[in-house]
Amino acid sequence: MEDNNSADNVPVLKLTLGEKVKNFFVNPEKLFEYYKDNESYGIRLLIVVVCSAITALILAIASKDKLSGAVSESVKGMDPATAATAQKLGGAFTSPISAVITTIIVTIIVVYFMSLVYFLIAKIFKSTATYRQMVGVYLISYFPVLIGGIIKAIYDIIANKPLDLAAIAEAAANMTTADILISKLNVFGLWQMVLIAIGIAVIGNISKKKSAAVVIIVWTLGFILAIGSNSIKNIVPPTTSVAPVK
Repeated sequence: MEDNNSADNVPVLKLTLGEKVKNFFVNPEKLFEYYKDNESYGIRLLIVVVCSAITALILAIASKDKLSGAVSESVKGMDPATAATAQKLGGAFTSPISAVITTIIVTIIVVYFMSLVYFLIAKIFKSTATYRQMVGVYLISYFPVLIGGIIKAIYDIIANKPLDLAAIAEAAANMTTADILISKLNVFGLWQMVLIAIGIAVIGNISKKKSAAVVIIVWTLGFILAIGSNSIKNIVPPTTSVAPVK
């Protein structure tokens, strides 16, 4: 659907909600063309934040008993007063409300920070996109992450696989370079990369090769940082107790 009401008599693309959803899956380039002339991203940000918070809430509620057990296990051996205080604090930090608040804050920070990273690197390739437009592009590319998170949450609930902090910590501690690579090359992550490459090309008025280069650079930087942090964690020597000299 098009409208000819632009100041320069250039047709301005208009899409209905149904057309936006359809183009998101079958023709994302057309969707980004629409948002090129519609820089407002408030509704998209609201959708991302609300969906992320709801997913976190559902997982936190489904995992409440498991998380409470982990907190109780962690305070064993403490004196009663300290254990009671630690258990209260642990319960507060692992509560559904805390999960929602944390998710909202982290999601907003990630959206604006990653948008800034893409904006700055795209500028190297002569992108004309504004930071506001880049935020809008990143929000659209974030939808596959939401879809993946919702599918995983549904699967975990159906399979009765609540969050296990101990298992998560152990997996993170034993993560190899191959594990990091696999985690970054999942279907939804690749879908996000494709969308943001298309979005940068359309919004920034650069070639798809250049926009792909932007995405690859950001992905590579993230991969290197992940490997670096994992390597540092692995080379830190464990704390050992020294027997007193007699």
